[in-house]
Amino acid sequence: MIDAGISFFYQVINALGFHHPFHPTQVHFPVGLIFGAFVLGAAGRLRRRPLLSQAALYCMVIALVWMIPTAVSGFMDWRHFYGGAVLFAFKMKFLLAGVLTALLVAGAVIGFRRGPESGALLIIYGLCLMTTAGLGFFGGELVYSGKTSSAATENRQVKDYQAGRKLFAANCGGCHANGGNSINPDFPVKGSAKTQDFDSFLSWIRNPEPPMPAYPERALSDAQAAEMYRYVANFLNRS
Repeated sequence: MIDAGISFFYQVINALGFHHPFHPTQVHFPVGLIFGAFVLGAAGRLRRRPLLSQAALYCMVIALVWMIPTAVSGFMDWRHFYGGAVLFAFKMKFLLAGVLTALLVAGAVIGFRRGPESGALLIIYGLCLMTTAGLGFFGGELVYSGKTSSAATENRQVKDYQAGRKLFAANCGGCHANGGNSINPDFPVKGSAKTQDFDSFLSWIRNPEPPMPAYPERALSDAQAAEMYRYVANFLNRS
């Protein structure tokens, strides 16, 4: 039921022209607020400006509230693009997200009990910032690991195989950035025997082995699958 709802959500936003993971649209809010809290908190402490310290506390509280849609969107991307595979990068992101939430809760409690100028808050702001940096690092590992395509090949990709590129990014890019395989690097899409002809490719995406999700015709038509195969066979396999 949950996965069906998630799949429907991505079908809707894909139909609206959005073919990327949804989590990045949410994650920048708490990241920016946490950075703002650190800067404002440090400035308030150094300049003895209570209003700056208070603004820092408010930034942290809003960041805590925004952790809800950020976590939900991250879970949705994880289920939709990665099939719920528990990779090391995901383990670290789950752990660090829990640590960050705990720090934000602790900071909110301290701030409202001891006041926004409490020295302990500046330490929490710093720890939150470092934890956020760790989350960004492991998020980057998932998205960019092994991605080496140059600007020239990207331009060719957009020009010649735009439809297939968008379909691949929307349905496969999470686990198979640049034709690789973040779940099992020994079995990339690029050069796979399953991409040597369209019938094999179509059979593969319709009935894959777990944890890869299946793509029935209601989710990806034969015509769309053909466009995606054209991109894989003529660009990824030759890049």
